[in-house]
Amino acid sequence: MYNNYGHGGDGLTVTLMVGNNKVVSINFPYLALCHVSYTDGVHNFVYKFSIEFLPSSIDNITYMPTTVMPPNSTGLGGDMLYVLIKPCQLKDATILLTYNDSDYAVQHYFGPVDREIAIVCNNIKVYTPLLYMPKCVPLSTPFFYGQVIDYDYGYNYALAAYVNTYYGQYVYIQHVSGDSELVLGVCTGYKCASLSIYYPNTPPYYPASHEAKVGKIMGIYIEFANGTMERIYLSPSNITALLTTNVMKQMSPMPPFWNYSFEISIIGLESILHITPKQALTVLNNSYIIVCYYDIASNSTVHNMTKLVSTPVTVAISPPSQAFYYAPATPFNDIVHPGCQIFYLVNVNATYPITVTLTDESLGELSPTSIVTINVTCIYVILYDGTILHYNSTVFPITLTETAPSSGVFTATLYVEVTNSKGTPVTAYPLNYSYIAIYNPATKMQIIVGKLSNIMPLEPSKYFKVGVVVDGLSASSTFTLTEIPNVIYNVSPIIYNYIDGELSVTVAANIPGYYYSGYLVLTIYNCTAKPCHPIYTYEIYFNFSATSPHFVTAYDLLFLEPILNGHTYYITITAIVVPLTYEPFTTIGFVGKVFSGAYYFSAPAGS
Repeated sequence: MYNNYGHGGDGLTVTLMVGNNKVVSINFPYLALCHVSYTDGVHNFVYKFSIEFLPSSIDNITYMPTTVMPPNSTGLGGDMLYVLIKPCQLKDATILLTYNDSDYAVQHYFGPVDREIAIVCNNIKVYTPLLYMPKCVPLSTPFFYGQVIDYDYGYNYALAAYVNTYYGQYVYIQHVSGDSELVLGVCTGYKCASLSIYYPNTPPYYPASHEAKVGKIMGIYIEFANGTMERIYLSPSNITALLTTNVMKQMSPMPPFWNYSFEISIIGLESILHITPKQALTVLNNSYIIVCYYDIASNSTVHNMTKLVSTPVTVAISPPSQAFYYAPATPFNDIVHPGCQIFYLVNVNATYPITVTLTDESLGELSPTSIVTINVTCIYVILYDGTILHYNSTVFPITLTETAPSSGVFTATLYVEVTNSKGTPVTAYPLNYSYIAIYNPATKMQIIVGKLSNIMPLEPSKYFKVGVVVDGLSASSTFTLTEIPNVIYNVSPIIYNYIDGELSVTVAANIPGYYYSGYLVLTIYNCTAKPCHPIYTYEIYFNFSATSPHFVTAYDLLFLEPILNGHTYYITITAIVVPLTYEPFTTIGFVGKVFSGAYYFSAPAGS
């Protein structure tokens, strides 16, 4: 049960003081008289009231009667006093509560009240706000969150107090105004933006005109990676672009603090700076966006910053190096003219593929549902003497295409070609007549770089490089001039006939159309004890003709049948190449392995 009764004397007087000055004062017309419990048959009642602070553009104290709930319910009950105060006065504010009751009838029926006058003085503690911003965000994200965290002065000082003989004074935390929000407004000169607090659920006596400015965004700056700084003027259009909304909502109740969120738009920042999202990945990479916030209540300025980064970007060419193979050779046509043989170095392969790969997750995330492309800035060739030849995108366009939507991996395949003077790829072509070209299969375009002998000397260990520049990064592939390891190779398996003891193999030249001669050397090793040692060596002369490009080699091992048949030995077949017929015993070519490995010499069944 509950009743509302008046009081005698002055009742409750609430005074707002700033420093030692009385700003405004109000006398409560009545208090809610609430029954709290039974004690030894004596009724105990209390006068209840609550106070809430509201930052305002004016100073005032007003009240609103509230329903008084029975003490055994969950409600708090009482009368609500609202203290409207300018934020700049909070740090010096004091609330003086004076209760004076001489109504002895009340004391007779509901008492006794232990004293006639009670005075309570509450000071307000002012806190320095916090400005939270993430340490680092990727440029691919459309926006990122920040928070203004300040002390909710109205929340903490919603006091419930009463005068009672038995229980003393209680303090209740009570917040009836609901979540508040901060509204951005422009300042003169657009150098700052004001923040006004707004309470959506306040009573009618707290009109919008009383909304108070609680702070200012003093500035938003961009510090670029090179150290230069640019201030963003907070004009209405810039505020609309840079911040996703001009209202900072309270994120969640977290008493006793305000916690207002804001969103800074990366896309809006790019529009203010007049750069495209692709340009931003370079221009804004490793830059900082800095926000300065001024809090009126504490007269303090705080700032924080967020680093803007594009995800690591890499450019690679694979393979990073390739062997540009050549081999010594004499054309068959020259063999018919004794004494006039011409010795050539010829290329083995005509085309060398290279794959350019750009890895850029930020670029891929710009369009997560579609394939993105990016153009190569230029392609270049570095000659043996350090000379660099550039071919920009207008002369030789190359487009890297994303492997899948949002993958962030972009590729293109090119070919480095050995050609004749007309740009036709050729194999087994004399190096001193060869040209180097770059071919783009996507556009069917070809660049003839120049004569091979001008690009690098026709000597082993020399090299040239082919590279690309894309997204400000470069990568290259190195081409070395290397003699082919095996100009002669076996085109058939090695066959051993245990009946006549013959070991045979068919060989051919890797480079058709040229004359080769020399020796095929068979060596058989005994590896029963380490190290292995040779037990037999046999040489056979070979040569090719224009009509017979293959050569069948047969080794007569009949006298070795007793030790070979049914056993495994390690053997090698080595080609000693002599490309000139009139110097059959001079190795002008090289030594190469046709076969090397363990070999089982078969035997008749039951032997």
